[in-house]
Amino acid sequence: MRFTLATQALGSLEMAIMRLCWQRASVTIRAMHRAVYPQRGSASTAVMTTASPLAEQGTPKQRSDTSGYRAPFIYVPAVSRARSW
Repeated sequence: MRFTLATQALGSLEMAIMRLCWQRASVTIRAMHRAVYPQRGSASTAVMTTASPLAEQGTPKQRSDTSGYRAPFIYVPAVSRARSW
């Protein structure tokens, strides 16, 4: 069976992360956290612990940004939105 996002049940936070990747082409954990939890009702670690396994599956790719002081990971979509369904 061919892997698509439709063949794998994603939770609401996982889908929110993928939507952000598709909308912005590249996104950091901090930007994801600000978009998903605008009132800061949750810690950014909740987003990080969801984004990392998605990257391990290859859905978004995880890259290091070496231009910043802390060199955060940047997530870019590995699957186009059209091909995901």
